Amino acid sequence: MLQDPDFRPRAWCALDGEPLQGVHPRRTSVPLAGVGPGRLQFFVEAAANPVMGPGYGPNPMGSLDTAPDRPLYRVRRADLAVRDDAVFGAVAGH
Repeated sequence: MLQDPDFRPRAWCALDGEPLQGVHPRRTSVPLAGVGPGRLQFFVEAAANPVMGPGYGPNPMGSLDTAPDRPLYRVRRADLAVRDDAVFGAVAGH
């Protein structure tokens, strides 16, 4: 995720239509406890909002008429992995 301190990136994750948790630069994983074999639907709704500064006022990013024509951000990577609890425990020192 974006690490620029002038922006506040975050994402909201859902599994099979049920909200799970938020994701941000300090919380980058989403455990899918209890998910077994088979099909699932996993959604990530992401946003990155500029810091508005002191006070509140008009911002060119707040209107489709004045915002850029192209996206400011792109998702560059997403990984889905099955965690092996024995390996995770050994690496984590448990």
